[in-house]
Formats: sequence, C-alpha cells, structure tokens
Amino acid sequence: WMSASIISFCISLYSLTLSVESNFVDEERAYELKAVLEMKHRAAEMIWGGILLLCLGLTVKEQIDGVVARSGSMVVEKNKKQT
Repeated sequence: WMSASIISFCISLYSLTLSVESNFVDEERAYELKAVLEMKHRAAEMIWGGILLLCLGLTVKEQIDGVVARSGSMVVEKNKKQT
C-alpha cells in the first residue's frame, strides 16, 4: 500500500500541474492546448482512480473469501464433533 500511496501522490501532483497549466493558457489563442491539458488531467485522475478501486475491490474480496473459508471449516468441524 505504501507504493500505491507514493504513486497516487505523484499522479495527483501530475494532475494538479496539468490543471494549473491549463488555467494559464489563453483559451482564445490556444483552445486546443487548453483542451488537451484538461483532457490529460481528467484521464490521469480517472485511470488512477480506477486502478485504486480495482485494488481495493480485490483486497475486500480476498478478505471476504478468507472469512467464508474460515466459517466453512468451523461448520465442518462442528458437524464432525456432533457425529
């Protein structure tokens, strides 16, 4: 998680830099550059957010699978003791 946090911080700085740069661009003279900077800014946020969401989902699924496996083994042991 530490490496994910470092990468997340770097992506956030990159995204912030693109956002600030797009604010300095004159919309009338360089509309295309401003649009590209804003698009890269949003894309970086969305792609990294999706990757983090995927990692979080896999971690939660792993935890749920572990709980289900432990409770299943408890039920099997309890049934063996009763017979």
